[in-house]
Parts: sequence; structure tokens; C-alpha cells
Amino acid sequence: MSKFAALPALLTAVLTCGIFTAPAHAARDRVFVASYGSDANPCTFGSPCKTFQHAHDVVADSGEITAIDSAGFGPVTITKGVTITSPNGVEAGIATGTYAGAVIINATSNDAVVLRGLTLEGSNVSFYGIQANSAGKIEIIDCVVRDFAVTGIVVDPTASMNVLISNISVLNNAGIGIDIRYDNYPPIQTTLTHLTVADNNNTGIKITNNVYATISHSVFGSNGAGTGCDISVTGVPNENPYVYYRDLMMNNNANNTCSVGLNGEQNSYFSEVFGGQVLLNGAAQNVQFTDGTNGLTFSLSQPATMSPRD
Repeated sequence: MSKFAALPALLTAVLTCGIFTAPAHAARDRVFVASYGSDANPCTFGSPCKTFQHAHDVVADSGEITAIDSAGFGPVTITKGVTITSPNGVEAGIATGTYAGAVIINATSNDAVVLRGLTLEGSNVSFYGIQANSAGKIEIIDCVVRDFAVTGIVVDPTASMNVLISNISVLNNAGIGIDIRYDNYPPIQTTLTHLTVADNNNTGIKITNNVYATISHSVFGSNGAGTGCDISVTGVPNENPYVYYRDLMMNNNANNTCSVGLNGEQNSYFSEVFGGQVLLNGAAQNVQFTDGTNGLTFSLSQPATMSPRD
């Protein structure tokens, strides 16, 4: 038999032995979840997954998870760059059990995490809506975070990050609505805009130490259960927050005289803020109300009454 005639049989034997193997399927850049899905599916639009966690586990790094219809898709722990989103008209819900968190972010400093169009429901038993421990950048947009037993959103990272929280409602959480704190350098850079923060039992927004924040175009109401503040800011020596307040409606609760509580060393600047009082308690505070061109520093010995600036 010719040596050339034996080639087909040889190739068959080589392939059968696995010397040549087909490449593995690459992770998809975009995957889908749906109420009718299954985590046994490949997470395509035609065969979607059931839960955000499984979709996260199979999507490519920096990929996107999209909810096709309105449903609850379960809690998720995020360990890589990812976008979790839903289109207009779809309510992508996350509810979780006692003591748990709805979204936990444990990504790397190179990762960007985006949460858009989600409804997080704590049912007064789950501890946290969003617990951000690590990432390079976090964006929380067009979301509702409500009824959590401790805090709606807590940002307490192991390293500095950039944070954007925009167009969200933080409602009826038993402790703090949004809690942002950091004790190292460089500071956290934070933008909070177009928020509705209401009925949080302890504080609406709490900022502590090395956080540089802008809070703008937002409404606060009935935070603090009559004794707390819509916004509370605390700094310690060498860890002074810088907070800029712009275009805010505050202190809609007639029993609450604290719109902004300032404690310790910090810098706070106000423009076009409507509300009740700024309570000053501490030293080395730079507190200014300004129309953008002129500033006035208030004495630490008495509350400063906020008023609109034209």
C-alpha cells in the first residue's frame, strides 16, 4: 500500500487522540437574564439565564448583563468589571435574605462596575443594598434602593476609587441611606447628583474622612427620624473631607432641625441650598455659603440658617 494512501487513517487517529483540539468557546461580552430563563442556558438573548450571579460568572470581563423583562434576579457578588442593566420599562429587581446584601462589589482597582436601572428591595431584613468594597470606578444610575435593615448604599473600600451616584432614589432604610467613608489616600472622588433621599431612619447621606464629594440637584425629606440629619459630614485631623453642596432642597421634615451636620475638621461649601440649619460641632471647619462669587464663613458657635442664593 502506498504511504500516501495511509494518510487519511493517520489523520483520523491523530484527531481522535486529541492532539488537535477545537478551541474553547470564549466568554460572551453580553449576556441576558429573564424571568423565564434558566441557569442551564447559555445566557444568550434567545436562551437567557435566570440569575444575575450566574450571568456575572459567565460574562466576559468588562462585559454587560441585560435583563430582558421585569423580574427578581437574585443577589450578586461582583468580582470583575461588569455592567448590569435593564432597558426603560423593565424593572430588574434584586431581593435577598436576612443579613445578606443585594449587591456586593469585590472587584479590582482596574475594574469599572456599572449598575443601571435596578430595583433593590431589602424588606427590612437584608443588611445592605449595595456594599462597595473594592473597584476602580463605580457608577450607580437610575436605581431604587429601599427598605434595608442597615444601609442602602455603603462605600467603604480597601483602596481609593471614583464613585458616581446619579438619578436614584434611596428610601426608607433603617439606618443610613448612603454611607461613604475612607481613611487612606488618595481620597475617594465622589459625585452624587439628582437624588431623592427620604425616610432613612438615621441619616440621609453620611460622609466620613477622606472623601471629596459634590452633592447637587437633589431632594431630601424626613431623614433622621426627628433627631438626625439629611446630610452628616465628619472629618478627623489630616483626613478632612471636602464637600460641595449645590441646588438642594432639604429638611422637609418639620421635626428635624438638622439639614447638614458638620463634625470635626473639614471644608464645606454651599450654593443655592434651601433648608433649615447647618449644625456646627468641631474645630477648623471652613463653612461657606456662596453664590459662586462671594463667600461668607459662619461662626462655629451658632447654627447657620440656609437660604437660597440668587
